[in-house]
Amino acid sequence: MENHAPTNAAPRVLIVDDEESVRTLAARVLHRAGYQTAVAADGPEALRIAEGQEPFDLLVADVVMPGMHGDELARRLLRQEPDLKVLYVTGHREQLFAERTTLGANETFLEKPITIPVLIEAVSLALSGRTHRLAHEPLADPTLRRSPRMATPAIRVRVDGMIADPDATDFSGDALAIMAFAHPNVLLIGPVAATDRALTLLRPCVRPPIISWTPHEAHDLPIGLFGTLVIRGIETADRAQQSQLYIWLDGRPGPVQVVATSAAPLFPLVIRGVFDEHLYYRLNQLCFDL
Repeated sequence: MENHAPTNAAPRVLIVDDEESVRTLAARVLHRAGYQTAVAADGPEALRIAEGQEPFDLLVADVVMPGMHGDELARRLLRQEPDLKVLYVTGHREQLFAERTTLGANETFLEKPITIPVLIEAVSLALSGRTHRLAHEPLADPTLRRSPRMATPAIRVRVDGMIADPDATDFSGDALAIMAFAHPNVLLIGPVAATDRALTLLRPCVRPPIISWTPHEAHDLPIGLFGTLVIRGIETADRAQQSQLYIWLDGRPGPVQVVATSAAPLFPLVIRGVFDEHLYYRLNQLCFDL
């Protein structure tokens, strides 16, 4: 059993899958997205882990596993912890609905295969309780246009010693690894010198080609972009520009990654009504606090 626990308080996720590569990758991705994670190879091991630790916030489980299926594991854990959220990740939808026509209020599922950004978003949605609960409707359809209502926790990082926080992750090491294979949208929060340096380090890890845009530029967003859009100073965009950006993101015909920088946290601006809530959650698939 492996555990990954960030220094900051974060939701606790138990990942159960009989395929080692799947559970290891999921734990690695979610840990680097700011969650506390533990992994188990099957249901009995997961029950032993759950008995010896503080309650988990979310169970991420395969459905068809030797010894105990994921839905049986969930039923047992829910008896002990009724507030537990459950996210099934499965290639066997029919097994999940073999004996019932709908899922419980705390349950939802993803249908394999899935991408890493979809997993990160799905975990955020499941923890927020804002998920699809229809009998045969998966949580995450990559073609579905939607705005998740919960952002991933910010990861405190240092860039080339620019901050003196001993608990911060080294941005040029561990914090960059997820970028190389996940390509999520990213928010970089911090002073301009730090975010500029972070953008330089990110360049080899994002989708080419890279196009830069700032809210102060007069030209429109590029129509046919496939790749990465870098936005400096996103917090200075007015509401019209924010709406334009959200509509632009929603209408892309192909994969586009956005890396945005801000000198100040955006969530207080959302609360004050000066930054578009839908755009904030769309951008904040992965957040680094520099």
